Amino acid sequence: MKFQKLLYLLTFLSIVVMATRVSVASDTFWHLRAGDWIVEHGQILREDPFSLTRFGETWRYPGWLAQVLMISSYRLLGFPGLNIFTTVFVLIGLAFTWRAMKGSDFARVTVLLLAAITSAVYWSARPHIMTFALTGLVLYVLEDYRNRERNRLWILPLGMALWGNLHGGFAAGFILILLYLVGEILEAGIEIIKARMNLGEALRSHQRATVNYAGFGLLSAIALSINPHGPRMILYPFTTIGIESLRDYIQEWQSPNFHEPQVYPFLFSLLLLLLVFAATKKRVAAHEYLATATFLVLALTAGRNIALYALVVSPVLSRHLSSSLEPLAVRFQNRDEFDPTLAGRLNLALLFLCLFPALIKISYPLNPEVNREALGEQFPYGAVEFIKSTEPEGPMFNSYNWGAFIIWELYPEYRSFVDGRTDLFNDEILLAYLSAWRGESGWEEFLDQWGIKIVFVEPEAPLRHKLLQSGWMSIYEDEQA
Repeated sequence: MKFQKLLYLLTFLSIVVMATRVSVASDTFWHLRAGDWIVEHGQILREDPFSLTRFGETWRYPGWLAQVLMISSYRLLGFPGLNIFTTVFVLIGLAFTWRAMKGSDFARVTVLLLAAITSAVYWSARPHIMTFALTGLVLYVLEDYRNRERNRLWILPLGMALWGNLHGGFAAGFILILLYLVGEILEAGIEIIKARMNLGEALRSHQRATVNYAGFGLLSAIALSINPHGPRMILYPFTTIGIESLRDYIQEWQSPNFHEPQVYPFLFSLLLLLLVFAATKKRVAAHEYLATATFLVLALTAGRNIALYALVVSPVLSRHLSSSLEPLAVRFQNRDEFDPTLAGRLNLALLFLCLFPALIKISYPLNPEVNREALGEQFPYGAVEFIKSTEPEGPMFNSYNWGAFIIWELYPEYRSFVDGRTDLFNDEILLAYLSAWRGESGWEEFLDQWGIKIVFVEPEAPLRHKLLQSGWMSIYEDEQA
């Protein structure tokens, strides 16, 4: 086995080890319940059947196909199946990003592992991971056309048609297409300004690429309309980001906190980018500046976009890191070679040496008992079992973080008051919920408005103390709920 092949195998083995973990997040549960409903009823959800406060309201969510895939994974293998589901789409996203990169093996491996570490905190079993995978696909297609002149842009409309049925993050794909289009136009302008070409020559030189980007971008927008909700789904991302409470109170939609260790790889990636831009021997192309700056702004605006930034910046980093290190690589190049047969055997032995502990690590989150223990620490199973056994009278007011869990465990006997479907609840319900959870003035009238008879919140919730002071009874309590 050649060393290059060993390096590639160990790189992707490392990614599998990182990605295979207990990946269930709070939102996972409402996606599972929605997928279960779709499969049982044989139709797409168009109205909300799961909540108290939005029951019967129109609900248009673009991820129905992802939800079907998720519930299928769960029915097949339980929670370990969801961990495999996450790993598969992480691998797809990073594999396409790997194909999009140019440069030395050292640069590509380094950058890919940095991208994996930077984005890892956002890997979880929910449709967002499919946006991660499809962003890698779009990046590969665009880079392949831009740098290798392989015209596979026809894949973009097909990808968008699929994306519009998997997750609302398809805006990232359109942003990339637009940036490469604008980059092409800017390149023509730069050549005119620097007198490398006259106007006619510059237009002819960049006309084909510009027309292709624009044409396939338009076809992608049309293809996106192939979903159960039609062309209106194009506006979905704008509706979501317009929710004020989403930006103000939900952590992944807020700017990253650089005091948290999980954000350090993102910070390191940014510093490395500045260094390679300063040291590279190659010219930084217009689309590279545009893509880096745009996705950096998106990442600084909302932490969940760090994962997409890590992918988009990877081809830029690998190309210019390789260029920056080229003089060093030439200087320290080792011209002495091992015997090929001996080297091959040593590489194979090293692979098997690494494979054994990797398989042990991978098998751990595939154990159902490990998943049960991990989820038991994160979610209030004790309180849910109490509710199932005693069946206290509803309706229920619940903590936002547990709404999806309630939908999964207690529906249809109990409906969530709020849950992670912010596009459904919007500011009207979410802000009123937050005010009540804090025990602010008017909380009693708000609970009376919805006929609330049972409240399911964290022990530290201010509302809990207000309830006890007002004569409510505590019928269950543990460290979680």
